[in-house]
Amino acid sequence: MTAPTLLFACPMSGEPLSETDWTTPSGRTYPVLDGIPILTSAPGLHTNQPRLPEPGDLALPTDIRRGIPDAVTPHQPPAAMGAPGMFGAWLRTLTRKLPADRVLEWATRHAPDGPCLDVGCGVGQMVLKMARTGRVVYACDASADAVRLTRDTLTGRLRRAAVPTHRGGYRWMPFPYPPISGDDLHLCIAEPDLLPFRQASFAWVHLDAFPVLDGLHRAIPAAAACLVPGGLLTIATAYDSENAPILHAEEPESGTRDAIDAAGLLTLEDELAVPAVVREYDRGYRVLFTHCMAARRPGDGVS
Repeated sequence: MTAPTLLFACPMSGEPLSETDWTTPSGRTYPVLDGIPILTSAPGLHTNQPRLPEPGDLALPTDIRRGIPDAVTPHQPPAAMGAPGMFGAWLRTLTRKLPADRVLEWATRHAPDGPCLDVGCGVGQMVLKMARTGRVVYACDASADAVRLTRDTLTGRLRRAAVPTHRGGYRWMPFPYPPISGDDLHLCIAEPDLLPFRQASFAWVHLDAFPVLDGLHRAIPAAAACLVPGGLLTIATAYDSENAPILHAEEPESGTRDAIDAAGLLTLEDELAVPAVVREYDRGYRVLFTHCMAARRPGDGVS
């Protein structure tokens, strides 16, 4: 049985990329960093940076201080974090209300069969959920360290990570889930508004703009172009405020609906104020609110 053709394409020209040396038919070649292709408009920005840490060092707090979340707590349900009093009781109610769970429910109902793509994968929270649906999963992030954390934690290369307990202190915690197979997981370093994938290839694309909104509206057309007719785009975006939204107040990210409409997509699901819990230290939390949306690309008799 021959291996399936990968869905990568040159982000600049759209040409197919060789699966062995990441070269296009016209001769453009992309570099590889620790086995992960750098499919960006300026790959040298990554290759000229200091050497990536070894796998055993990648999840140390020095990486967390650079803005990369720890590799463990984003994968845990809020109830596992532990908190006192009424706040702890509230955390235990959120299992099916978190942004990743909400968009997964929508994808289960609306996405056709086929491969899926996570744009802005971070440390792989959505990638893990996608993989458990049995789909072939592609994922990308602009951060080389984030992509590597996704690969190393989810596939079992890295089974524990440092989690901050207070400023300057940390403890080692095991990754809370068994490894997934890497055979159906394809990762790359990429820019969200210049995606290196073949157009009309994915049944489900997830675009995670949490906690950063910069470039969201530029990323929506690129994500929409990756969808097959009838395919589903899910989005989770952050509010600019950490406070709960006020009824009838302006939505958190102005222009997102316009960008979805301009990309030719039809909105199917829309929910404001989906809470996301960010753990900073032991019993130190931030509660953010997100706007989750699901939109379909029309076609093939699907509207």
